[in-house]
Amino acid sequence: MRKDAGFTIIELIITILFFVIVMAPLATMLGTTMSGGVDDRESMVAFSIARGLMEEIQAMEYEDETGSLFGNEEVVTTCDRSFFDDVDDYDIYQTWGGCAPPRQKNGSTITGAGNFTESVSVQNIADIDDFEALGYVRDDFSAVADGSTDSKQVIVTVSWPKGNYQLTTVIMRANE
Repeated sequence: MRKDAGFTIIELIITILFFVIVMAPLATMLGTTMSGGVDDRESMVAFSIARGLMEEIQAMEYEDETGSLFGNEEVVTTCDRSFFDDVDDYDIYQTWGGCAPPRQKNGSTITGAGNFTESVSVQNIADIDDFEALGYVRDDFSAVADGSTDSKQVIVTVSWPKGNYQLTTVIMRANE
């Protein structure tokens, strides 16, 4: 007498096939969700770095008290901003080619930002009051000669292998 306990080979194959068909999309969805979480974290780190650097720049004097030409007047080590004293000092990032990894103002690296690069661009632009007279729109900032304007455009960009985050602002000289 034979017992009918257990599964036949056909039943096992059908069961395995069913699990493969059901689990494949779930595994793909899980992988996409997890990589999206990493992308979101990297975007937040980039935003935080960019915002911190922009706030640092906005806290600076508009221009050097000595009235020297546009740009950095101090001798500085690459990515060390500790001697920066005015907004246009940050344009030296163009000479440095950015800083990787991003740094604190004293030159120490920002923890957890090893895959990121920060860069800054500063240029004198036509004064906001002159926009209508010159026919500019808000995004049409044109560079002008140093000393001829009370407005500077600052662009902070933080990049990482999967993208970049860019903050742009206009800094105006305060009326004295």
